[in-house]
Amino acid sequence: MLLENLRFHPEEEANDRNFAAKLAALADVYVNDAFSNSHRAHASMLGITEHLPSYAGLKLEQEVKALSKCSENPEHPLVLVVGGVKLADKLAVLVRFIELADHILIGGAEMFTFYRAKGMETGRSKITEQEIPTARKLLNSPKIMLPVDTVIADDFKEGAHTSVVSVSAMPPDKIGVDIGPESVSRFSQIIALAKTVVWAGPMGAFEIKGFEQGTRKIAEAIVSSKAYTVAGGGDTITAIGMLGLNDRFSYISSAGGAMLKFLAGEELPALVPLRK
Repeated sequence: MLLENLRFHPEEEANDRNFAAKLAALADVYVNDAFSNSHRAHASMLGITEHLPSYAGLKLEQEVKALSKCSENPEHPLVLVVGGVKLADKLAVLVRFIELADHILIGGAEMFTFYRAKGMETGRSKITEQEIPTARKLLNSPKIMLPVDTVIADDFKEGAHTSVVSVSAMPPDKIGVDIGPESVSRFSQIIALAKTVVWAGPMGAFEIKGFEQGTRKIAEAIVSSKAYTVAGGGDTITAIGMLGLNDRFSYISSAGGAMLKFLAGEELPALVPLRK
């Protein structure tokens, strides 16, 4: 039996006890195989466990084992590769991996928030203003490595004119759309020596032709390494699929937010009753 989307009911997100009891009345046993939703304390994830014998599904178990291998006594050198747009989503992971990782490689639009934190010109590149103070603190760690060059464009669209510049020579009227070839080379050298690699977020706007080379090259460096490799997050998974590299990672997480929270060391509410 397949139920409609439970979020049509406000009681679902409210983790309403009576609503959870109604769901529980449909079954004899509860199995949670939705790791990607386990960071949400909803009725179908948490409340229902008070009414039924509750267990972890096989896919959820795989997720926990794979991510634990990266965050609990991982093999070193451990390299965290972070990209994408939403720096706020990854701050907790960065703070934890400052202690845990050997190297943290920053790409994607997030790199420009770090450059702004250093007082550098970032042109019309996307910046997360509210995260600049935290980025400035993170830069105190020698483990953080930023790109040295970037691909810039006149416009954020296919066919736009592009060129490569040093990050110290960013024109004020251009947009940073990818990491440059020298950055790819430096990042790839570090990845090649890794024993564990965690990748969350593309290196540039890979979905636009002409802006995808940094993501392609870093993905190829990761799968060519001899490391235990884990990737996750919606955009990362999409990029891996576009590149045809799905089968070459040790593990690809189905989760985005839940994966980041787990790697940050946060307890996922829906996992607590399953552990018991």
